[in-house]
Amino acid sequence: MYHLAWEISTLSEVIGLRLAMQNTGALVGESDHGVSKSLYCQDPDGLEFELMWAVPSELLTPEDEKITTRAIDWNRTVERFGADTPGRGTYARVG
Repeated sequence: MYHLAWEISTLSEVIGLRLAMQNTGALVGESDHGVSKSLYCQDPDGLEFELMWAVPSELLTPEDEKITTRAIDWNRTVERFGADTPGRGTYARVG
């Protein structure tokens, strides 16, 4: 197995987790995949995991749908999508 991935609800949560992972030395990479924005981290045993936000389908452009791996500009990403926009797989919480 290469890694596990967890979908995070909003970009603001991803950015908060990014800071936490940087502060603990767990952040090992970050990528813009067009359809998703991802952080790559390692746990203390060296196992890699991904924290990602999936772009909502209605906000995808044809260029986004060409899955790639490129550097991510967090400021531009937040400007484009909004810090609190729910990701594609995010569902309303009950309670």
